[in-house]
Amino acid sequence: MKVFVSVLISIFFTLQTFASNYTVSFGVPSENTPPALSSYNLIKRDETDNDIIKIQVFEGKNIYFVPFNGSENPHKTNTTKHKLKPGTLLEIKRLCEPAVDKSIEKNSDEYNLYAEAINEDKRNVGNIYSIKAKNSDKQHVTIDFSVTDKSHFFQITENLFSEDEVKIKYYDNTLSFSATIELNKDYLILCEHITNVYDVTPFWGEIPFIGNLFKTKGTSRSSREICSIKISDN
Repeated sequence: MKVFVSVLISIFFTLQTFASNYTVSFGVPSENTPPALSSYNLIKRDETDNDIIKIQVFEGKNIYFVPFNGSENPHKTNTTKHKLKPGTLLEIKRLCEPAVDKSIEKNSDEYNLYAEAINEDKRNVGNIYSIKAKNSDKQHVTIDFSVTDKSHFFQITENLFSEDEVKIKYYDNTLSFSATIELNKDYLILCEHITNVYDVTPFWGEIPFIGNLFKTKGTSRSSREICSIKISDN
């Protein structure tokens, strides 16, 4: 009897494993991809569209999963497909070597300083996307998602009696969140950043102590597109 029950349990979990594999269609914006949604349109859609998923990562930063028509995917040329098993981590890398800004004239003295800094400390920059499927029902899947932005900047030291020095510095920034999304539906993932701004009345707003009475607090919203994603159950 125990052997029979063990066989049934084994068969059940085997069937579950084969039935719950997913296909991830994943796209990223290119330099030529226009912004998918302005902050204003995003806010308006959030107020009227119940299909939009809004996640507050922390105060001043929201993540939106915005459904869209798959035939209008703005990332068609940059979309790849990947297999994903529940409980396993899918890592998608979009990395490249750092480069001198295109606005700097090639082979100029300034260009050579930046190029030399890159050659002295060359690391890949770009984004690493991580996706893990936690659980699902027949219509939905819950995912853990993170994107690590591997960026760089140049530190410039100006010298009076010798050539200027340029050093390249690297840093990582990771954004993580979870969401339950519909299977077989295309989403754009956008990040909205909200900052406080102050409208100050000239002269009066600069007077100590009473200046705050002439300052009006408001908010500024900006959004950037992270990627497009669709998780299918086949």
